[in-house]
This record gives sequence, C-alpha cells and structure tokens, in this order.
Amino acid sequence: MFPACALFESLQQRGHQVSMITDTRGDRFCSDISKKIVIKTIRFSLLSLLMMFCGTAFADYENDIDAISDRIKTVIIEDGVEDLPSWVISPLRSLKRIELGRDLTDENSLFCLYGAALEWIEVSPENTTCSSIDGVMFSKDKKVLLRFPAARAGSYEVPDGVEIIASSAFSECFGVTEITLPGSVKKLDEGSFYICPSLCRITIPEGV
Repeated sequence: MFPACALFESLQQRGHQVSMITDTRGDRFCSDISKKIVIKTIRFSLLSLLMMFCGTAFADYENDIDAISDRIKTVIIEDGVEDLPSWVISPLRSLKRIELGRDLTDENSLFCLYGAALEWIEVSPENTTCSSIDGVMFSKDKKVLLRFPAARAGSYEVPDGVEIIASSAFSECFGVTEITLPGSVKKLDEGSFYICPSLCRITIPEGV
C-alpha cells in the first residue's frame, strides 16, 4: 500500500509509537504493517526528506499520501529540516496540528504551513525565526503575526506588542467571527484577512 515507505519514520496508533526502518526497500515493511495500524502522525526528518528527493519515495509520495491524507492529524517537523516544499503539507486535508522544529526557518516554507482543518501550530523555543502563542505563529520577537490556524473559530484578540499582521495571516479562516487588534499594531499587510466570510467585526487601532 505504501511503496514510498521510506518517508514514514514513525507512525502512531492510539498513543503508541511504531518505529519503522528507513530504507528505500520500504514497501516490504509497509505492506504488512499498514494493515495493523491507523496512521495519525507523520514525522519528517532531514533524512526522510532527502530520500523523497533522491529515492523512489519522491515519485510515489503523492499517490501514497492521498490514500491516508484524511486520517493524518499531526505533522512533526524535526530539528535539522530547514526547507519544506509546499506539496508536502498541501495534500493533508485533515491536518489539525503542526509542530515545527528548531531549524525550519525558510520564509517560503513557513508561508506554506496552511491547512483548512489546521487548529494549532507549535514552534520549538529554539527556532530563531518564529515562535508560537496558544497555537498561533508569530515572528521570533512576537511583533509579527505570521499565521492563524484556518480552522479556529470564534473571536480572537491579538496579543499586545504585535505590530504587523502579515500577508495572508488570517487567509481563508472561515470560522473567525471577530478580531481585536491591540494599539501596538501599526501595519496590515496586503491580504491579511483574505477570504474571511464569517468575520463580522474587526477592531483596528487609530493610525493603521
């Protein structure tokens, strides 16, 4: 079922982790194991991503991930991963949580951390580019709000000290109804609130 098995370094079922051998011959291992577990978590390491580009895993990723994408709820990006192609995350339609490691600092990769079902983004305290507060992604100095999880609903109060709402920060957040910006906000980048059909009220400080 998973000829690109080298991609999956760890799988999770009901809180128990099942380790797998990272090997380009991985289809031999996956064909048996995939019948016994329900995959809920994918863990990306530098090694697994390199194998996707250099081995058979790259060619088979799209087909394999489509078969299980509705079951994957969490992606863990380990320390050592500095760049993550957009096509790694985009097929995961039911993804609810992303955990970023220390080294993912590439601006384009951070921009692609989007999912319609995403509820939480957790960033390693050791990451030098970004951070997180209550599941929302900010710049390291917490002056720029970078990404609000698209599936979060209801009202949200941006923390005091934030100065910029980045482009697409609230893009396609269909459930957000009210946003309050603190007096510290000085700039709204283009497309900050692109396609927010449920947004009924937004409080913007003077001078913005």
